[in-house]
Amino acid sequence: MKNIDKEKTVSSVNNTAARAEEKKNTPGSVIVKILCVLGAFLIWLYVMSNDSPDYEKTFTSVPVSINGAVELENVTGMSVVSGLGHVIDISVYGIKRDVVNLDNDDIVAYVDISDISNAGKYALDVHVEVPDGITVTSVSPDNVTVAVDKTSSIIVNVVPKLTTYNISLDYSLGTLVPEISEISVSGPITVLSTIDRAEVVVGDLGQLTGTVTASGLIQLVDAAGNKITNQFIKIPQDSLKVTVPVYTYKDIPVSVTVKNGAYDPSKISIKYSPETIRVKGDVDTLAAMTEYTVLLDEADIESDKAIIKEVVLPKTVENVDLIEYISLEIKHETETVYVTEFQVENTEDIEYEIVTKSLGITFRGRREYLDLLAANNVTVTADLGKMTLVSGQTYDVPVTVDADINDGKDPVEVSDTYKIQVRVK
Repeated sequence: MKNIDKEKTVSSVNNTAARAEEKKNTPGSVIVKILCVLGAFLIWLYVMSNDSPDYEKTFTSVPVSINGAVELENVTGMSVVSGLGHVIDISVYGIKRDVVNLDNDDIVAYVDISDISNAGKYALDVHVEVPDGITVTSVSPDNVTVAVDKTSSIIVNVVPKLTTYNISLDYSLGTLVPEISEISVSGPITVLSTIDRAEVVVGDLGQLTGTVTASGLIQLVDAAGNKITNQFIKIPQDSLKVTVPVYTYKDIPVSVTVKNGAYDPSKISIKYSPETIRVKGDVDTLAAMTEYTVLLDEADIESDKAIIKEVVLPKTVENVDLIEYISLEIKHETETVYVTEFQVENTEDIEYEIVTKSLGITFRGRREYLDLLAANNVTVTADLGKMTLVSGQTYDVPVTVDADINDGKDPVEVSDTYKIQVRVK
């Protein structure tokens, strides 16, 4: 009986195991196993991708800054001559998610020059600062050379320079004029020694039709025109204004005038040479110049003569043909008329006798009017009432002369004073 029960028990266990094996091998149980394995793999990938503690990366061209320049200059009067612009390669490691999020801006590389006491070149160790949790594994190169020198200051000439512009054939470009001609530059002595000038570079001005003023950036250059860059070079300002003169040409007519309006062109002939002066100047200045006036004194026209007058132009106007003088010829056309009949004003009823038989009177004026003169249209008058006369004496009595030509107008004038002789009875 016991054997029968034991057999039943064994049989029951075997049946249960068989049923479990059958259940284990069903399609659902296989999928579960696969998903478990896949999940474990993904977890492993995540850990390796983000939390791996041994991830390494190299950053190239990391700039090396220079610290302590202010302290160096304050204590020793020196500044950096060369050594700016160094770049290095830096390798770091750490947790991958931290490392991959880094860029060059998160890494600080520098050298410290604050302890330097003498001018010269120095190979300085590069210091590197990285965020917490990141370790620097290598720095290449691990030192850079920096040169320092005493600082000073110099005065350099300011030279304006245009980049591009357009100008027509009717105009020409004048000499550029900066608002100041010199500037002070301070910095390392060795750099200062290479500076030739300070160029003020004015940008595109487009089409130029007149003088303009524009601002330009200052750049220091050597004798060959190469730009000098050094962050420790100091200038008082970054830009300057530059006047860009635009010139044109003009033939200015010459005119003549006499002070106080004494010149009557109907009576005097004034010839002059040249009749025009060619000048060059600023567009606006020449637009206002309509003529060049020669100013004469009254004494210049009292008689026939040749005179010269110096040409004096504004300082901003160029005398293109170098005309130094205006030559003038003062000419009075003359005609002498002989008068034999005289009028006498005699309010005192003085008995007299005119001794002068004929008086030649010379007139000045233009030929067209002088040709109209004749004895019958010239009146000579003596006034005895203006003199104290004694009987038996002969006197020179001043006369007035009138010429009745050109409808009563007076286009001619007497060139001198005249008298007639009168004897008192």
